[in-house]
Amino acid sequence: MVACGDGLCELQLALVDQHMNGREVAHGGVVMTLLDICMAVAGRSYDPVNLSGVTVDMSTSFISPGRGRQIGIGRVIARSTTLWRCEGEIRNAADDSLVAKA
Repeated sequence: MVACGDGLCELQLALVDQHMNGREVAHGGVVMTLLDICMAVAGRSYDPVNLSGVTVDMSTSFISPGRGRQIGIGRVIARSTTLWRCEGEIRNAADDSLVAKA
C-alpha cells in the first residue's frame, strides 16, 4: 500500500512468474483482484474499523497487457450509508500505460 485515505487508495504489485498467464503478462484474475482490493480499501478508508465490505457488482475493461510493477488506484465516486460506488484503474509503472479499468 502506497497511500490510503479520504476515499482514495494506491497499491502496487511487482509481478512475478505466479502472476503471469501463458503469454507472460499479468493474468486477468490478478488484474481484477488488484482492482477489487484497491476499490474496497478506498471505500473502507471512510470507515477503517469496518472490514466487512463486499463487492456487489464489478465490470472490468482490459486495455493493454500488464508488465512489471503494477499501480492500482481506487477511488470512491459516490457513497451512501450502506454502499460505496468506486472506480479503479491499473497502470504499468514503467510507462504509465493503462492496463485495465473497473
